[in-house]
Amino acid sequence: MRKTIFLLLAALAMTAALSGVCEAAVRRVTRELPFTDTKSADVVTKNVEGVLDRDFELVLDANPTTGAIWTEVGAMPPGLSLVSVTYLPPTYPNDKDGAGGLEKRIYRATASGRSRFYLQYGKPSEPPTVCLIVAVNIKVN
Repeated sequence: MRKTIFLLLAALAMTAALSGVCEAAVRRVTRELPFTDTKSADVVTKNVEGVLDRDFELVLDANPTTGAIWTEVGAMPPGLSLVSVTYLPPTYPNDKDGAGGLEKRIYRATASGRSRFYLQYGKPSEPPTVCLIVAVNIKVN
């Protein structure tokens, strides 16, 4: 009987300890995100591969006619820099004015390895509708 109680108490203690570890991990990951308001936003991760000393592109849905824009959140990591941003309007013959297109963002990689940067999409005067975590892996050619 004592052994059973001891094992039960040990299992409860282990469960409590693991719960605390998981909670701490969740808090740490949450603190790392620089977004100020994600309550009404989709948080999405996009993986991008690139090659050292070359440009890579990130193509995102966009519709600037609504007033919504993509903006960087926080600083770019060392070894990555934004080269250009181009809006590509829809090309379908039946698209009406105001239809969404694409935003092509070109970045240059001057350091290898893994890093992340953050973008958000929305109207500047409102909370974002999309918070994007861009996970970049730059390889040496």
